[in-house]
Amino acid sequence: MIKKASSILKKILPQNTFLRNVATLSTGTLFAQTLAILVSPVLTRLYAPEYFGIYSYYTSILGIISVIVCWRYEVAIVMPVEENEAVSLFFISIFICIIMSLLILVAVFFYNEQVASVLNTPLLAKWLLLLPFSVFIAGLFQTFTYWNTRNKQFKRLAFRQISQQSVTSTVQLGTGFIGMASPGSLIGASIAGQAGAAIGMGISIFRTNGILFKNSIKSLSIKTCIIRYRNFPLFGSPTALVNSASTLLPPLLFGLFWGPVMVGHYSLATRILALPMIFIGENIGKVFFPHANEASQNGSLNEITLDTFRKLLSVSVVPLALIFIVAPNLFPLFFGREWYISGIYAQWIVILMFFRFISSPISAIFPITEKQHISLVWNILFLSSKIIVIIICGYLYSSTLAIQLYGILGGIFYFVYLCFILSLAKVSIWRCIKLIFVQIIRALPFCTVPLLLSIILNDLLLITMSGILMGVIFLVFTLRPIISIKQ
Repeated sequence: MIKKASSILKKILPQNTFLRNVATLSTGTLFAQTLAILVSPVLTRLYAPEYFGIYSYYTSILGIISVIVCWRYEVAIVMPVEENEAVSLFFISIFICIIMSLLILVAVFFYNEQVASVLNTPLLAKWLLLLPFSVFIAGLFQTFTYWNTRNKQFKRLAFRQISQQSVTSTVQLGTGFIGMASPGSLIGASIAGQAGAAIGMGISIFRTNGILFKNSIKSLSIKTCIIRYRNFPLFGSPTALVNSASTLLPPLLFGLFWGPVMVGHYSLATRILALPMIFIGENIGKVFFPHANEASQNGSLNEITLDTFRKLLSVSVVPLALIFIVAPNLFPLFFGREWYISGIYAQWIVILMFFRFISSPISAIFPITEKQHISLVWNILFLSSKIIVIIICGYLYSSTLAIQLYGILGGIFYFVYLCFILSLAKVSIWRCIKLIFVQIIRALPFCTVPLLLSIILNDLLLITMSGILMGVIFLVFTLRPIISIKQ
């Protein structure tokens, strides 16, 4: 399936290495995210919002820990020119992952009930015992992903996306249909999906690079690499931790004040809004990293950064604007009326998601220019502001106000983050702001009809279908002509 889809893409897309790599990754992501979209309306009818809330607690804790499980040495795998250094970083990452997983095992064995108590969700305690295994799998998964990224094995990464989502969705649906719907079913399915993908990547890597690893064992520069790439754990780990906490801590705080049901609604809203980021943004980011690293050495970093930014803008303004308009009608129609509040949340979170979408894929500029400390400071400020807003709203007991401020404040902070990235890449900020306004104006024809219908009528189906129709028209007449990213 991947080979067939890739061959079709090769015929219709320009002869361009960067774009072909993005297309290869997007082939796998398209299948995976289409499957996720198809099963979501079924899952929301099999699993209660509370179950999704507890699942969100677990994945939030896992997400915060997993970004530092290898101390960010796995990210450095892409950087070295010498293969021996890359192999050394590969094994350093795996070794640190094992140690960290064992430490997490000890922690959850003694403190799982205390953590669940603090989060005001006692049912979470028993599921936290699965956390060490999840952390270990996540560490291997990340290490294997960056090794494949270094070697530009994007077909392998595409297959990983398909296998992971297929296993996860199958197990979640299966356990739900046989009457075993629970937070543990959602968690176990997620673990099974990532474990299967990690094992598959691991087998492929050691089969392909076994001779390289064997020949490099005697000359591994472990100490040299630990010192040479120390900025990754010193600045990269705190930055990644704070950045991850900035995204994943809010559900924990929301649950502390408003309980797992509210977290379930927030989780569905963010999961649906994250689909375009996963489908396009993450794939562009993975391909952008090695290409931008090469461009920084030949003096063309600003060109590839501006090109990538332009394409991110082109594919994001219309879809996210349409989601903003139709979300309150879309969610109850597709996921059931009990999920209406998720649509209200999505309207405000989409503001944050837009600026995150156009900035995160090119954030590799920070490690490439060795300016991780700037990213660290920004993320600390961002996280602090989120915590303050949620706590203030928590005491005012206004969950809707918390989501509104969260979305607006997040959008402002990600815009500032974007300006930092562009300045490091020596790209004109004013030029990029002009591009944003141009794309907003171009989006108006696609958004006018759904917006007018949402104001005049109260028909869930008509408003939603008009938004989907405008989205399809946008995809057909806009996306293909603009895809021409330079190498």
